[in-house]
Amino acid sequence: MLDRLRASGRLEVTALAEEFGLSAETIRRDLIVLEQAGSLKRVHGGALLETSRPVVPDVRQRESLMTIEKKAIAEIAAEFVPVGGLVLIDAGTTTKAFAEVYPLERASTVVTPSLNVATTLLEKSAASVHTLGGDVNPRTWSEAGQWTLQALSRITAEVVFLGCSGISLDQGATTSDGADGDVKRAMLGSARRCVMMADSSKIGTRHLISFAELGQIDILITGRSADPHELERIAASGVDVRLA
Repeated sequence: MLDRLRASGRLEVTALAEEFGLSAETIRRDLIVLEQAGSLKRVHGGALLETSRPVVPDVRQRESLMTIEKKAIAEIAAEFVPVGGLVLIDAGTTTKAFAEVYPLERASTVVTPSLNVATTLLEKSAASVHTLGGDVNPRTWSEAGQWTLQALSRITAEVVFLGCSGISLDQGATTSDGADGDVKRAMLGSARRCVMMADSSKIGTRHLISFAELGQIDILITGRSADPHELERIAASGVDVRLA
């Protein structure tokens, strides 16, 4: 759908339903997801290409999006939790899904800027959870600012599990918030390995703040409906791409 939109600048629900053999309601639901990801603008009967920078919905809105795919991504990510050592987990709804399946028998000490991730892990009785401190963003329920960055400067983790608002060959991993980007960049610098978790709507999407080059990402886990051409380009750059 996005390939056709980029080529023509407009999508028609009826034409897409006939082409893909789906109901018009299914197409409309997909357009809603793509609009919330900032990839297009819905209009009567279809959608137009979104030319402005995408805006990320707040955490409550995002929790209801692509939940099955995020769980599948989280389950694959759990395979990369090291035995022993310290693990960093980013803020976000995909990382919250990861916290729900986190294998505490491998590495039980976790540091996170996310109140949602910390709360989810604390429900697992064996978890040793540390937050970084700092200013809490009411849209993301995550910590940022100088306190957060200072805490990260004293940490060395085995692996960081990061989320992003978009990832592409030309811009790497991006987010729409500068303070969030600073924290993600610092987390990346405090870990020996990076596992990036991004649902399929984020592949090929570009946001304002770039916080990681592709060369800094060891593993990218995404959904099977992600843009295959963009994934091929990302994989060709040296990133280990896994599909959930």
